[in-house]
Amino acid sequence: MLSHLQTHAEYVQLSQAAWKAIPIDFQRPYQTTFDLFQYLNFDPIHSLIQPLYATTGRPALYQIESLRALILSVSLKIPFPQLSQQLKLHRPFWTIAGFPDASSVPSLGSFYHLMQRYCPVKESKVIVSPPKKLNVKLGTDKKLPSRKKQATQQVIDHLKRHSDKPHFVSGPEKTLQRLFDILAVQQSKAIGLLANQLIASGDGTCIPSHATPYVRKSCHCSNPNKKSCPHEGILTDPNARWGYDSSKGTYFYGYTGYF
Repeated sequence: MLSHLQTHAEYVQLSQAAWKAIPIDFQRPYQTTFDLFQYLNFDPIHSLIQPLYATTGRPALYQIESLRALILSVSLKIPFPQLSQQLKLHRPFWTIAGFPDASSVPSLGSFYHLMQRYCPVKESKVIVSPPKKLNVKLGTDKKLPSRKKQATQQVIDHLKRHSDKPHFVSGPEKTLQRLFDILAVQQSKAIGLLANQLIASGDGTCIPSHATPYVRKSCHCSNPNKKSCPHEGILTDPNARWGYDSSKGTYFYGYTGYF
């Protein structure tokens, strides 16, 4: 059940009043961040996130504030598990996020539930064998060969066959894409940062995972040869794979995103 959603007018009034009460020395390192978040208006997405919640049950509190806190962790380049602790300790952080006080900051588990609500990805931590690191040595600006032949042509053919349908409407990231469209693209276009005639382009990027690529055993057998152990292992990030970052000329463990 969804409780009251903080409006942008309420956020501006609350945050500006609380910001004035913070000593100047504590304001100064985060003044630019505070000013930027004054223009981040979440009012247009209220109707989008309301269907994501049930109509009964315990009310979900401070949902807009929590979403703003996640964006704040990206802006400050602080992992949100660390930021969730610092939100309760540093007054500038909870003020920028829009929380009225430190006691209103949710627990770390609430942030995970919020992320799962916006991007409901289901994955298992059990895997038979760890992903293998390639032995090919490449230099800078050298790319690995495609594992699938004509992979690009297959994507083009698929888009042509379904050109009359919206793409990615059923993926777990669909809500995040709509949030980005409403909060960033449409508002940037409305204030003149983007031209009316746009040319969309995409590019790939390497996204390293902080998880370990090593498998933790799920059994208690005394088999000395781990490679021949018939039991499954556990990976903390089972979807991550080894890749090659051609711009840095090094291998990485994680994902290859295309935006």
